[in-house]
Amino acid sequence: MSFPRRVLASCLVLALAWPAVLPAPAVADAPTPPPAVAVTAFLLPHAGVPEGQAEQLMLSLERGLKKNSRLAVKDSSKLLADYAGEIPSELISTARKLLAEGTQAMLELDTPNAVKKLGQAVEALEQVLPFIQKNELAEAMMSLAVAHLAAGDRKQGKAALQRLLTWRETLAYDTEKYPPKYLEAFEEAKKEVKRRPRGSIEVRSEPEGAQAYVNGKFVGVTPATAEGLVVGDHYVTLKKEGFQKLLLRVHVSPKKQESVQGELKRSEKYKLVQDALERAKGGVEKEVADPGMVDLKAFLFVDQVVFVRLSSAAGRIHVDAFLFDLRSKRRLSVVRRDLEPQLLDAAGPGIADNLYLHVPYDGALVAPPDEKPPEHRKRRPFYFTWWFWTAIGVTTLSIIIPVSVTAQSESRAPDPFRRVVVTTY
Repeated sequence: MSFPRRVLASCLVLALAWPAVLPAPAVADAPTPPPAVAVTAFLLPHAGVPEGQAEQLMLSLERGLKKNSRLAVKDSSKLLADYAGEIPSELISTARKLLAEGTQAMLELDTPNAVKKLGQAVEALEQVLPFIQKNELAEAMMSLAVAHLAAGDRKQGKAALQRLLTWRETLAYDTEKYPPKYLEAFEEAKKEVKRRPRGSIEVRSEPEGAQAYVNGKFVGVTPATAEGLVVGDHYVTLKKEGFQKLLLRVHVSPKKQESVQGELKRSEKYKLVQDALERAKGGVEKEVADPGMVDLKAFLFVDQVVFVRLSSAAGRIHVDAFLFDLRSKRRLSVVRRDLEPQLLDAAGPGIADNLYLHVPYDGALVAPPDEKPPEHRKRRPFYFTWWFWTAIGVTTLSIIIPVSVTAQSESRAPDPFRRVVVTTY
């Protein structure tokens, strides 16, 4: 290769490699996002509106609030249960510890220990299911099934998968989290569950009027019926304001409708919330929060509260939603809607968006814009006024005219022929 070509090739190589040797550009620190605002929603007494319709709207409103990334939406019943010491924190901690230990044993290929720990985790999580996310139980069941398969027990593995898919039909196998080689067993179990017959259950509670959830899905207010359930074990959760949550496991049969009933235990601390809501009922129309509303912050530890008031007229549901900030003790916004009953389930996101339209998240009050001061007519400088120049003119003339006359008199030559008259007495 001739010298010019070698030089050209060297330059080309250097040009291609040049970006790699340059120092990496400094990356600016990402701005710290503002802390989420803790908010919860309460349904005020709603005579004339069925419990089922009221619950539909509240669930829809909660979904709408959760779409707002600036908010940390809290379940009021969980907050109250936590304040009253009704959440089994130690049992929850133990269950999660077993799940972590079982998962670690799987990573270490200690399958016998993994099967043991994960089996214990599933049983422990079932006991605290009303107070945790159901995805935690689903994760434990999936890990247990994979542990059985890894241990070479295909029968137990598929049985564990079928038990999981009975109440989590739409679950998908995550090949990034679990070994891809067990995907085939998962798909086989899913097909077998899909071929099973279906049945229904009737859910009752004492007292009646509790919100009933089957596998986490709201099915109505007790007495309620859930249909189209795959034969096998399902989870029923009962929830009623003023009472502790209750979990029931029920087996669905293809031959008859099963009936399950739960007796709810009253919450010991609900009287505090009840008193606050009673006072809030008459204070939501005011700009300043009632002291009873502010008390909610002391034992629920939330920053903002949405109070929902419902009434029925002419077959429509009138909704009043009031957003209060418990830090500034002020009402931030009000949203009012007249809805058809069939639209309650879809109305929540719109109400949530409008509640937070142009309102502060930090508890500070937005000061009204300063009023524009009245415009004062700018006075013209005095030397632009007519009276100034008139005075100047008069003053000037009063000086010039006498001086001029005097000057003319003094400058006139004496007349030599002027007769002089002397008078003698």
